[in-house]
Amino acid sequence: MAEAIAVIDFGCPFLNLRFSDGDAQTRVAALWDQDERPGQLPDAWWHQPPDTHYGRELDSNALKALFLQAHPTDGSPGTDEARLYRQLDYLRAYDDPRRRVWHATHGAHVLDMAGGRHDPLRPLLVPGDRPLLRDPPADAAGQAPLVFVQLPALTAADSSGGSLSAQLLDGVRYVLARCTPEAPVVVNISYGTFAGPHNGSSLIETALDELLRMRKDNFAIVLGAGNARDAGCHMRRTVAKNRSALLHFGLAPGDTTDTFVELWYPRPKRGQPWLQARVRTAGGDWSEWAAPGAQQTLF
Repeated sequence: MAEAIAVIDFGCPFLNLRFSDGDAQTRVAALWDQDERPGQLPDAWWHQPPDTHYGRELDSNALKALFLQAHPTDGSPGTDEARLYRQLDYLRAYDDPRRRVWHATHGAHVLDMAGGRHDPLRPLLVPGDRPLLRDPPADAAGQAPLVFVQLPALTAADSSGGSLSAQLLDGVRYVLARCTPEAPVVVNISYGTFAGPHNGSSLIETALDELLRMRKDNFAIVLGAGNARDAGCHMRRTVAKNRSALLHFGLAPGDTTDTFVELWYPRPKRGQPWLQARVRTAGGDWSEWAAPGAQQTLF
């Protein structure tokens, strides 16, 4: 591809006219569904990407043929989009016994904002209250080829982001492998993680930095930020030497799920004390102090 807008998210309605070229063809050039479910690959349209060895892919030829089924050029009625998605076992609500096709997805919204045929932020009326043209000319983003990487459902639903790093990195590499080295590429990543140091030193941050350095002239990554600003998931305290600080952590009554707390701090210099931690129950029972690498059990 000469250029591309890529979205790593969940749910790509690749048959929708919002992602057409304004004529009779889709602009979605590749779609990789990283999820693996029994019975997926035998479908004639899907195949496993040769460079990833997991998940399933619709390549450019399959996407074009499916788009023509939904939107024939000979004037005949096309196959309903939802019916084609059901036949492909895609965009299905797997936790619903009827396996209905999703009526809306986060990935569809992001893909439309990033590279939809028409600018979704354009006002409905132009000065003078004249209606907009039915098919206004698309801008560069509305003309660019599109690549979509769909994260596994469990990864997308994991708010901790614990399983995110490897699949995000695979997704970015998949996008770059389908674009020529000189092609301008923009990758949007909406999913993130609460966990980690948040200082640029995590696995995914350093790996993405390396890819950006390798392709520094025509490659950009857009990251979502601020969605969890009101979640109350982070706290910062300053602890003086040989002193302690109390952090309050709230759990819902009766919550029996695993709950994790991470403590991030600068590595002490030689001879300086290490940070230790202990926990207290709502009833006032304290555990013993635990240094890094140690384990304490509190009943």
